Amino acid sequence: MSYDSQRELKKETKIIQSRQISSPQFLVGLHEKTFRFRQVLLMDIATNFTLQQAIIR
Repeated sequence: MSYDSQRELKKETKIIQSRQISSPQFLVGLHEKTFRFRQVLLMDIATNFTLQQAIIR
C-alpha cells in the first residue's frame, strides 16, 4: 500500500471517528479499502513464509 493511500485511509478514519460523516456509501468504501489492505498484507506474509521455507530447504 502506497504512502498516499495509507495517509488517505488515516484521514478517512479520523473523519469517521469525529462522526462528521456517517453515510453508508462512505463506510462501504472504507471497508473495501481495509479489506484490500488486509489481502495485500496476507499475501505478503504468505510470500515471506514461502521464501523462508525455500531457503531452509
